[in-house]
Amino acid sequence: MHRSILSAIVTVVLIGFDSARSQEWNCHVDESWTPECTAIPILPEGLCGIPDGAFKDCKELRAIRFPKSVLSIGIASFEGCDNLITVLFQDDSQLVSIGDRAFANNVQLKTIRVPKYVLTIGAAAFDGCVGMATVTFESGARLMSIGNGAFANCESLVSLVAPDNLYHIGNWSFAGASKLQFAFVSGNLQQLGYGAFAGTTNLRAIIFARPVQEIRPKASLGLTGFTTIGKGTFAGSESLASIRIPNGITNIEALAFTNNRFLERVDLPETTQCIDPLAFSGEPTLQNLAFYHDGYQKDGKNRPLTLAEVAIKFNDCKK
Repeated sequence: MHRSILSAIVTVVLIGFDSARSQEWNCHVDESWTPECTAIPILPEGLCGIPDGAFKDCKELRAIRFPKSVLSIGIASFEGCDNLITVLFQDDSQLVSIGDRAFANNVQLKTIRVPKYVLTIGAAAFDGCVGMATVTFESGARLMSIGNGAFANCESLVSLVAPDNLYHIGNWSFAGASKLQFAFVSGNLQQLGYGAFAGTTNLRAIIFARPVQEIRPKASLGLTGFTTIGKGTFAGSESLASIRIPNGITNIEALAFTNNRFLERVDLPETTQCIDPLAFSGEPTLQNLAFYHDGYQKDGKNRPLTLAEVAIKFNDCKK
Protein backbone atom coordinates (compact mmCIF):
# COMPACT_ATOMS: atom_id res chain seq x y z
CA MET A 1 0.00 0.00 0.00
CA HIS A 2 1.45 3.38 -1.02
CA ARG A 3 0.93 6.69 0.73
CA SER A 4 -1.54 7.84 -1.95
CA ILE A 5 -3.65 4.76 -1.30
CA LEU A 6 -3.47 5.40 2.43
CA SER A 7 -4.62 9.00 1.88
CA ALA A 8 -7.45 7.80 -0.29
CA ILE A 9 -8.59 5.36 2.37
CA VAL A 10 -8.55 8.06 5.04
CA THR A 11 -10.41 10.45 2.73
CA VAL A 12 -13.08 7.86 2.03
CA VAL A 13 -13.45 7.15 5.73
CA LEU A 14 -13.91 10.83 6.56
CA ILE A 15 -16.22 11.50 3.63
CA GLY A 16 -18.20 8.50 4.80
CA PHE A 17 -19.31 10.39 7.89
CA ASP A 18 -22.45 11.69 6.18
CA SER A 19 -25.90 11.73 7.71
CA ALA A 20 -26.14 7.94 7.91
CA ARG A 21 -22.69 7.64 9.43
CA SER A 22 -23.38 10.53 11.78
CA GLN A 23 -26.42 8.73 13.12
CA GLU A 24 -24.33 5.63 13.71
CA TRP A 25 -21.77 7.67 15.65
CA ASN A 26 -24.45 9.76 17.36
CA CYS A 27 -23.10 13.13 16.22
CA HIS A 28 -24.66 16.07 14.41
CA VAL A 29 -23.55 19.24 12.68
CA ASP A 30 -24.62 22.09 14.94
CA GLU A 31 -24.47 25.23 12.81
CA SER A 32 -25.58 27.37 15.74
CA TRP A 33 -22.53 26.48 17.85
CA THR A 34 -19.67 28.95 17.80
CA PRO A 35 -16.33 28.57 19.61
CA GLU A 36 -15.84 30.78 22.66
CA CYS A 37 -12.33 31.72 23.74
CA THR A 38 -12.61 31.04 27.47
CA ALA A 39 -10.50 29.18 30.02
CA ILE A 40 -12.56 25.98 29.79
CA PRO A 41 -14.95 26.16 26.83
CA ILE A 42 -17.88 23.75 26.72
CA LEU A 43 -18.14 21.57 23.64
CA PRO A 44 -21.73 20.36 23.18
CA GLU A 45 -22.51 16.66 23.33
CA GLY A 46 -23.12 15.26 19.88
CA LEU A 47 -20.76 17.71 18.15
CA CYS A 48 -19.23 16.08 15.03
CA GLY A 49 -16.05 18.08 14.64
CA ILE A 50 -13.98 21.11 15.56
CA PRO A 51 -13.78 23.62 12.67
CA ASP A 52 -10.45 24.77 11.22
CA GLY A 53 -8.91 27.52 13.32
CA ALA A 54 -11.74 27.38 15.87
CA PHE A 55 -9.63 28.31 18.91
CA LYS A 56 -6.43 29.43 17.19
CA ASP A 57 -4.33 31.81 19.31
CA CYS A 58 -6.81 31.68 22.20
CA LYS A 59 -4.59 32.77 25.08
CA GLU A 60 -7.33 32.33 27.70
CA LEU A 61 -7.74 28.60 27.00
CA ARG A 62 -6.49 26.37 29.83
CA ALA A 63 -8.26 23.03 29.30
CA ILE A 64 -10.45 21.32 26.72
CA ARG A 65 -12.56 18.17 26.97
CA PHE A 66 -13.84 16.54 23.80
CA PRO A 67 -17.17 14.70 23.85
CA LYS A 68 -17.02 11.21 22.41
CA SER A 69 -19.03 12.26 19.35
CA VAL A 70 -16.22 14.42 17.90
CA LEU A 71 -14.85 12.73 14.78
CA SER A 72 -12.27 15.28 13.63
CA ILE A 73 -10.18 18.13 15.00
CA GLY A 74 -9.66 20.70 12.27
CA ILE A 75 -6.59 22.35 10.83
CA ALA A 76 -4.91 24.75 13.28
CA SER A 77 -7.96 24.52 15.51
CA PHE A 78 -5.91 24.94 18.72
CA GLU A 79 -2.67 26.31 17.28
CA GLY A 80 -0.88 28.87 19.39
CA CYS A 81 -2.93 28.33 22.55
CA ASP A 82 0.03 29.20 24.73
CA ASN A 83 -1.67 28.42 28.03
CA LEU A 84 -3.45 25.19 27.12
CA ILE A 85 -2.38 22.63 29.73
CA THR A 86 -4.96 19.84 29.59
CA VAL A 87 -6.50 17.98 26.64
CA LEU A 88 -8.95 15.24 27.57
CA PHE A 89 -11.03 12.86 25.47
CA GLN A 90 -14.22 11.33 26.80
CA ASP A 91 -14.20 7.56 27.28
CA ASP A 92 -14.98 5.68 24.07
CA SER A 93 -14.00 8.70 21.98
CA GLN A 94 -14.84 8.24 18.31
CA LEU A 95 -12.16 10.68 17.10
CA VAL A 96 -10.73 9.65 13.72
CA SER A 97 -8.51 12.53 12.60
CA ILE A 98 -6.27 15.16 14.21
CA GLY A 99 -5.70 17.85 11.60
CA ASP A 100 -2.56 19.61 10.42
CA ARG A 101 -1.14 21.97 13.07
CA ALA A 102 -4.13 21.20 15.29
CA PHE A 103 -2.16 21.73 18.53
CA ALA A 104 1.01 23.32 17.18
CA ASN A 105 3.00 25.58 19.51
CA ASN A 106 1.02 24.68 22.62
CA VAL A 107 4.06 25.24 24.79
CA GLN A 108 2.35 24.38 28.10
CA LEU A 109 0.87 21.07 26.96
CA LYS A 110 2.62 18.27 28.83
CA THR A 111 0.91 15.08 27.68
CA ILE A 112 -1.49 13.70 25.12
CA ARG A 113 -3.33 10.36 25.07
CA VAL A 114 -4.41 9.55 21.52
CA PRO A 115 -7.83 7.86 21.38
CA LYS A 116 -8.27 4.37 19.99
CA TYR A 117 -10.01 5.17 16.70
CA VAL A 118 -7.66 7.90 15.47
CA LEU A 119 -6.34 6.93 12.03
CA THR A 120 -4.23 9.99 11.18
CA ILE A 121 -2.24 12.62 13.01
CA GLY A 122 -1.72 15.49 10.59
CA ALA A 123 1.38 17.38 9.54
CA ALA A 124 2.89 19.47 12.35
CA ALA A 125 -0.08 18.57 14.56
CA PHE A 126 2.03 18.97 17.73
CA ASP A 127 5.00 20.82 16.26
CA GLY A 128 6.62 23.13 18.78
CA CYS A 129 4.95 21.61 21.85
CA VAL A 130 8.20 22.05 23.73
CA GLY A 131 6.78 20.89 27.07
CA MET A 132 5.28 17.66 25.68
CA ALA A 133 6.91 14.90 27.72
CA THR A 134 4.50 12.02 27.11
CA VAL A 135 2.60 10.71 24.10
CA THR A 136 0.56 7.56 24.67
CA PHE A 137 -1.97 5.60 22.66
CA GLU A 138 -5.09 3.83 23.90
CA SER A 139 -5.01 0.05 23.95
CA GLY A 140 -5.97 -1.33 20.55
CA ALA A 141 -5.05 1.94 18.81
CA ARG A 142 -5.72 1.96 15.06
CA LEU A 143 -3.38 4.79 14.11
CA MET A 144 -2.07 4.38 10.55
CA SER A 145 -0.19 7.59 9.78
CA ILE A 146 1.89 10.20 11.59
CA GLY A 147 2.24 13.22 9.30
CA ASN A 148 5.25 15.30 8.34
CA GLY A 149 6.68 17.09 11.38
CA ALA A 150 3.82 15.91 13.58
CA PHE A 151 5.94 15.90 16.75
CA ALA A 152 8.84 18.03 15.51
CA ASN A 153 10.54 20.17 18.14
CA CYS A 154 8.84 18.40 21.03
CA GLU A 155 11.94 19.01 23.06
CA SER A 156 10.75 17.31 26.25
CA LEU A 157 9.59 14.02 24.70
CA VAL A 158 11.65 11.18 26.19
CA SER A 159 10.22 7.97 24.73
CA LEU A 160 7.75 6.70 22.18
CA VAL A 161 5.95 3.39 21.84
CA ALA A 162 4.00 3.45 18.59
CA PRO A 163 0.88 1.32 18.05
CA ASP A 164 0.81 -1.90 16.05
CA ASN A 165 -1.16 -0.59 13.06
CA LEU A 166 1.17 2.30 12.31
CA TYR A 167 1.97 2.25 8.59
CA HIS A 168 3.61 5.58 7.83
CA ILE A 169 5.88 8.02 9.70
CA GLY A 170 6.32 11.21 7.69
CA ASN A 171 9.30 13.44 6.96
CA TRP A 172 10.84 15.12 10.02
CA SER A 173 8.11 13.64 12.25
CA PHE A 174 10.25 13.70 15.40
CA ALA A 175 13.01 16.03 14.22
CA GLY A 176 14.40 18.18 16.99
CA ALA A 177 12.97 16.01 19.77
CA SER A 178 16.28 16.53 21.51
CA LYS A 179 15.49 14.56 24.69
CA LEU A 180 14.08 11.50 22.92
CA GLN A 181 16.07 8.48 24.11
CA PHE A 182 14.06 5.46 23.05
CA ALA A 183 11.51 4.60 20.37
CA PHE A 184 9.72 1.31 19.70
CA VAL A 185 7.90 0.94 16.39
CA SER A 186 5.99 -2.31 16.09
CA GLY A 187 3.68 -3.93 13.64
CA ASN A 188 3.21 -2.79 10.08
CA LEU A 189 5.46 0.23 9.55
CA GLN A 190 6.40 0.42 5.88
CA GLN A 191 7.45 4.04 5.32
CA LEU A 192 9.80 6.19 7.36
CA GLY A 193 10.33 9.67 5.94
CA TYR A 194 13.34 11.90 5.44
CA GLY A 195 14.87 13.10 8.68
CA ALA A 196 12.21 11.42 10.79
CA PHE A 197 14.55 11.40 13.82
CA ALA A 198 17.03 14.08 12.74
CA GLY A 199 18.48 16.12 15.58
CA THR A 200 17.48 13.63 18.26
CA THR A 201 20.81 14.13 19.96
CA ASN A 202 20.02 11.91 22.97
CA LEU A 203 18.58 8.99 20.99
CA ARG A 204 20.12 5.78 22.28
CA ALA A 205 17.92 3.09 20.73
CA ILE A 206 15.15 2.63 18.24
CA ILE A 207 13.63 -0.78 17.66
CA PHE A 208 11.64 -1.87 14.64
CA ALA A 209 9.75 -5.03 15.49
CA ARG A 210 9.33 -5.97 11.83
CA PRO A 211 11.23 -5.13 8.63
CA VAL A 212 10.55 -1.68 7.17
CA GLN A 213 9.99 -1.80 3.43
CA GLU A 214 10.94 1.77 2.60
CA ILE A 215 13.38 3.85 4.61
CA ARG A 216 14.42 7.12 3.07
CA PRO A 217 17.76 8.93 3.51
CA LYS A 218 18.19 10.76 6.82
CA ALA A 219 15.70 8.53 8.64
CA SER A 220 17.72 7.80 11.73
CA LEU A 221 18.33 4.34 13.09
CA GLY A 222 16.04 2.34 10.83
CA LEU A 223 18.19 -0.71 10.12
CA THR A 224 15.94 -3.53 8.96
CA GLY A 225 14.33 -4.48 5.69
CA PHE A 226 16.48 -2.46 3.29
CA THR A 227 19.99 -2.47 1.80
CA THR A 228 21.32 1.09 2.04
CA ILE A 229 21.96 3.46 4.92
CA GLY A 230 21.38 6.77 3.18
CA LYS A 231 23.04 10.15 3.38
CA GLY A 232 22.84 11.74 6.80
CA THR A 233 20.97 8.84 8.37
CA PHE A 234 22.76 9.06 11.73
CA ALA A 235 24.24 12.53 11.35
CA GLY A 236 24.69 14.19 14.73
CA SER A 237 23.35 11.29 16.82
CA GLU A 238 25.80 12.21 19.54
CA SER A 239 24.72 9.63 22.11
CA LEU A 240 25.52 6.61 19.98
CA ALA A 241 28.61 4.73 21.17
CA SER A 242 28.27 1.59 19.06
CA ILE A 243 26.29 0.35 16.08
CA ARG A 244 25.61 -3.19 14.96
CA ILE A 245 24.46 -3.15 11.36
CA PRO A 246 22.31 -6.19 10.52
CA ASN A 247 22.87 -8.61 7.68
CA GLY A 248 21.42 -7.42 4.38
CA ILE A 249 22.93 -3.93 4.38
CA THR A 250 25.25 -3.53 1.38
CA ASN A 251 25.88 0.23 1.10
CA ILE A 252 26.63 3.04 3.56
CA GLU A 253 26.42 6.43 1.87
CA ALA A 254 28.29 9.70 2.45
CA LEU A 255 27.73 11.46 5.79
CA ALA A 256 25.66 8.56 7.13
CA PHE A 257 27.47 8.74 10.49
CA THR A 258 29.00 12.20 10.30
CA ASN A 259 29.62 14.10 13.54
CA ASN A 260 29.03 11.08 15.77
CA ARG A 261 31.87 12.12 18.05
CA PHE A 262 31.32 9.42 20.71
CA LEU A 263 30.98 6.52 18.28
CA GLU A 264 33.65 3.91 19.10
CA ARG A 265 32.61 0.65 17.47
CA VAL A 266 30.81 -0.41 14.29
CA ASP A 267 29.91 -4.03 13.58
CA LEU A 268 29.54 -4.63 9.84
CA PRO A 269 27.65 -7.54 8.29
CA GLU A 270 29.05 -9.98 5.73
CA THR A 271 26.85 -8.35 3.09
CA THR A 272 28.76 -5.03 3.23
CA GLN A 273 29.97 -3.97 -0.23
CA CYS A 274 30.38 -0.20 -0.25
CA ILE A 275 31.24 2.36 2.41
CA ASP A 276 31.59 5.90 1.10
CA PRO A 277 34.86 7.59 2.12
CA LEU A 278 32.85 10.35 3.81
CA ALA A 279 30.44 8.04 5.63
CA PHE A 280 32.27 8.50 8.96
CA SER A 281 33.53 12.04 8.55
CA GLY A 282 33.28 15.26 10.52
CA GLU A 283 34.96 14.43 13.83
CA PRO A 284 38.67 13.70 14.40
CA THR A 285 37.72 11.02 16.94
CA LEU A 286 36.11 8.96 14.17
CA GLN A 287 39.59 8.23 12.82
CA ASN A 288 39.98 5.90 15.82
CA LEU A 289 36.85 3.88 15.10
CA ALA A 290 37.07 0.10 15.41
CA PHE A 291 35.23 -1.80 12.66
CA TYR A 292 34.37 -5.44 13.19
CA HIS A 293 33.38 -7.39 10.09
CA ASP A 294 31.65 -10.77 10.32
CA GLY A 295 34.05 -13.45 9.18
CA TYR A 296 37.07 -11.17 8.76
CA GLN A 297 40.34 -12.52 10.10
CA LYS A 298 43.99 -11.62 9.80
CA ASP A 299 46.75 -14.02 10.82
CA GLY A 300 44.06 -16.41 11.97
CA LYS A 301 42.67 -13.93 14.50
CA ASN A 302 39.67 -11.67 14.55
CA ARG A 303 40.72 -8.08 14.80
CA PRO A 304 39.10 -4.73 14.12
CA LEU A 305 39.62 -2.84 10.89
CA THR A 306 40.70 0.77 10.83
CA LEU A 307 38.82 3.47 8.95
CA ALA A 308 41.54 3.51 6.28
CA GLU A 309 41.28 -0.28 5.81
CA VAL A 310 37.51 -0.08 5.55
CA ALA A 311 37.76 2.52 2.78
CA ILE A 312 39.96 0.16 0.76
CA LYS A 313 38.14 -3.08 1.49
CA PHE A 314 34.58 -1.90 0.86
CA ASN A 315 34.86 0.11 -2.34
CA ASP A 316 32.41 -1.76 -4.59
CA CYS A 317 30.27 1.34 -5.02
CA LYS A 318 28.11 1.16 -8.11
CA LYS A 319 26.91 4.54 -9.28
